[in-house]
Amino acid sequence: MKKITLFIAVMLSAASMTAQQNVETVHLKNGGLVKGEIIEQVPNESLKVRTKDGSVFAYQMDEVEKITKEEASNVTQATGHRGLDFNIDLGYNIATKGGGGSLAAGLELGKRVNKNFYFGVGAGTYISSGNGDISIPITADFKVYYPLNNTKIAPFLGLKAGYVINTADVTYTVGKQTYTTEIPDAIMIEIMPGVQIPLSNSIDFNVGIGYAHSIPTKGSGSGGAIAIRAGFGFHKSMIPKVTKNIPTRDKGFQLTLEADGTNLWSIGADSHFITGGGNIVFGYKVNPNISVGVGYGGAYMDARASLITTTYTGNYDYKENEKGKKEVITNENTIISSDKEADGEYGAMHKFFVRGQYRLKNDRFSPIANIDLGFRNLSFTYEKDYYGNLRSVTGRYGDDYDSEYNPNTSSLFISPSVGFSLRTTNNSYFEMRLGYMIAGKIAGKTADKEYYTNKMLSIYEQKARSTSGGFLTIGWTHTFGSRK
Repeated sequence: MKKITLFIAVMLSAASMTAQQNVETVHLKNGGLVKGEIIEQVPNESLKVRTKDGSVFAYQMDEVEKITKEEASNVTQATGHRGLDFNIDLGYNIATKGGGGSLAAGLELGKRVNKNFYFGVGAGTYISSGNGDISIPITADFKVYYPLNNTKIAPFLGLKAGYVINTADVTYTVGKQTYTTEIPDAIMIEIMPGVQIPLSNSIDFNVGIGYAHSIPTKGSGSGGAIAIRAGFGFHKSMIPKVTKNIPTRDKGFQLTLEADGTNLWSIGADSHFITGGGNIVFGYKVNPNISVGVGYGGAYMDARASLITTTYTGNYDYKENEKGKKEVITNENTIISSDKEADGEYGAMHKFFVRGQYRLKNDRFSPIANIDLGFRNLSFTYEKDYYGNLRSVTGRYGDDYDSEYNPNTSSLFISPSVGFSLRTTNNSYFEMRLGYMIAGKIAGKTADKEYYTNKMLSIYEQKARSTSGGFLTIGWTHTFGSRK
């Protein structure tokens, strides 16, 4: 009897050791891995898995690729990120020469392709601690992670490269004269070692210190800064709690919200037309590849252009054209000409349009092509000068030179574009597009002013300006309605 009891005890112990040395791995079709003990399974329908930390996950069998077994000594809990990573950080740039610095804030969207490599794009703002001037960095980001054994902490080496847009120039006063010095945009490169500390399955804390170097797009005078950053990263865990997969909707109503900017890369340049705003589009997904809709867009607009001033002094003769403007025939003395940017021409742009979109593939990632066709209205406003007069499109003072100018202009436009669409959930999409807007011009204008006391005639001329240009949109689209 004792021998039988001993034999049973040995067999149970061996079985227990075997169970402890083997663990089942559920391979999901979305790429995730769940390792633990299958505690319930309904053939061809569903199963439940209990992981090492006691969590229980339920899956439908149509979500499961396969089930394998591994020895416990070779098993580690699944790590990594599903979907996209969203990162937010704050920090400070300490200039390496000249003193000073700037507060820094940034947002970043990217993809952790595996445990070692990450790619992303980002944008942010630098606020000078001296004068409060703002610049906007737009970057491409790359990171290499070095996961440590027996810990979730991962050191990394980050590299950023991009373009920094300056939004303010330096203005200073000497006596009664005010001067403005243009601060050019810059090319920026940043290298930053740091460490990632997971706080949960979906939140990480990131901290780093590195060096950022900028090279101006005009002139000379590159500079560097010690960059300090700390922030949080948000992502989906590789082992989500999923009970049932929601099918992708092949047709239904759609809502699109997007940020839209035209010629944003021309900020600070002469003769530019720049807008920054957004669009809302109400559409319908006809099938997995084609969508149509109607939309509205509103934007802030800056449409300044070069203003040519020709001044005649001494003895001159002129004639008036059919519009009553003066045209100089002869001049015996001095002609003074200047070419400068007109002041204070800005306003709002409103547009109404119809949209068509073609999605190349009904996959998670797909190239897309869009075309917008519609009606656009530009409405200008003007700043006042030192004397309280309106600064004019065609002359220095609106009361004197610009009484005939109509500041509103409207035209049809067409905007073809191409880009990509990334399905972030079953029925939501992140979309980015580059395109070119073709639209009507802002009409040119001429004006004049004659000073009889000193025999002086000034003629102001501003040529017609194009409002066509390249644009960038970043948006989000969700599909409502029936499912397949």
